[in-house]
Amino acid sequence: MIVAVIGLGTFGAKTAMRLFDKGAEVIAIDKDQDLVNKIKERVTHAVVLDVTDERSLRSQNISDVDTAIVAIGDHIEMSVMAVAMLRKLGVGRVIARATSALHEHVLHEIGASEIIKVEEEMGNNCIEKLSHHMF
Repeated sequence: MIVAVIGLGTFGAKTAMRLFDKGAEVIAIDKDQDLVNKIKERVTHAVVLDVTDERSLRSQNISDVDTAIVAIGDHIEMSVMAVAMLRKLGVGRVIARATSALHEHVLHEIGASEIIKVEEEMGNNCIEKLSHHMF
């Protein structure tokens, strides 16, 4: 399985490394050289590029990936542009992180296959853990 992880903040980097540890071929992508340098030994391939640059994405054979994960959380516009570009280039399965209800709606509208709501899901996990100790 070939997976591209776009956005190498905490969530994206952890996701990329765990997928690699589980045997996936992982292409880790970010525009920040420092983030790419931190992960390059823990994934198949790490590259610095702007995901809104179609030529750069094509140079990484992005259309060959089985799944792309857009882990960008702080920059909603970049997240939306990344999903749109991946869909344009023919990536079949695009999983995207949403940080708000509107962000989630827009990602669905432009063709994200699945949406991850990290903060909401972690809040639910925390409540589940706490409730086991309370009752």
